[in-house]
Amino acid sequence: MKTKRGGRQGGPPPERLCIDIGQEGLRINGSLLPELTLAALDAFLGSHREAPQVRSSPDEPVDPLKLVAIWDAAGVRAFSDDSVHASELELLLAEDPAWESSVQYDFFALNPRNVFAGVFTVEGLPLLQAVPQKVLREVYSFAEWKTGNWDVMVMLREELGEVISSMPFSERLKKLETDDIADLVRAAPQPFREVCISRSAAPPKPVKSSKKWKLPKPQVAVLHFSHLPFKLAVVQELMYQQERLKPRFDVHDFAKHHAKRDIDPDSYYFEMIPEVKAWFDGLPVPASLAEHVQRLSFDGGNDIYLELIPQWDGEDEQFNVTALSAQELAQFPQLREVSGSHWLSPEVIELLTRHGVAVLD
Repeated sequence: MKTKRGGRQGGPPPERLCIDIGQEGLRINGSLLPELTLAALDAFLGSHREAPQVRSSPDEPVDPLKLVAIWDAAGVRAFSDDSVHASELELLLAEDPAWESSVQYDFFALNPRNVFAGVFTVEGLPLLQAVPQKVLREVYSFAEWKTGNWDVMVMLREELGEVISSMPFSERLKKLETDDIADLVRAAPQPFREVCISRSAAPPKPVKSSKKWKLPKPQVAVLHFSHLPFKLAVVQELMYQQERLKPRFDVHDFAKHHAKRDIDPDSYYFEMIPEVKAWFDGLPVPASLAEHVQRLSFDGGNDIYLELIPQWDGEDEQFNVTALSAQELAQFPQLREVSGSHWLSPEVIELLTRHGVAVLD
């Protein structure tokens, strides 16, 4: 839902704005803001109007809603948790009709009615120059990086984002090692529709490992696996479907209690978190649980895959079962059905079929 851009509200900024975010903090027209408050922003941008934040869809997570402060003339808006401090600052860099018309609320009631016409820099560099090359190589619909204690995120305009997202996953994965996607973004006349800056959360204090997720030494007979993808399917069934295999692994709790290095689970999009892969690889599965495995399901939404790669989109084949031994399969005499045939190699399908297991699409 979109309404026509209205006239300016609040007085226009007194001069052309130059906003820079750097190691020291936010500067507007050369002046460093000691605190990012709505009052401090008003002093440079003019008076703001306020609107309550709305949820973009009924399925959006139920987090506490924030106040939205909008400077229409400047093309700027901010979010505030307490009506005093700004937790996030956004600059509208370009009109994006496709995106604006796709939202399910009155777009211009919650966004600036004008585009930011000033100069925005990061550490003194123009925005496109400031984006790290590695970040630009991996851009999808947005790109984010840190400068000092600040997070910077830029959103691609809808048309450019669709070009990148329409690439087959395998092609996009190959381009991560090249400058192809970065060059595509740099060549666009106006690649970004908005930039958002916010203060980074303070890093957690180092803690000693609680050993909560230390793998136990097996006290009973255990199953033996030679191929991890097959083991993951079995663990999915026993741990997440039937909840017989304990403890139920949680990657965020694992990261919280892991002391050897900081792990940000949500930064993993394509490869498995090495420590999590090692945990599942070494997980002892009691042989007594084998009789409960009657079916296995291969699906991109399986819990276990999202514990290994929390931001995985399910498009690549790294969890496919390309090999399976007769000895591994013989441990599961009650297995009657496997769904997700496209996850299995022809040799694995033949082995399952020969042992009386139905393989379904």
